[in-house]
Amino acid sequence: MKKLVLSDLHESLGGKMVEFAGYKMPVQYADGVKLEHQTVREAVGVFDV
Repeated sequence: MKKLVLSDLHESLGGKMVEFAGYKMPVQYADGVKLEHQTVREAVGVFDV
């Protein structure tokens, strides 16, 4: 399974990693979707593909 460039960062931030299209990708974080949503609205988000 391939790793994303930011895989180590995703894991250190509590990302739940799953296999998708041959890659290990985060699907959610321990703090939940509400915090992700609020952070993107107030600051910035990065989509790591």
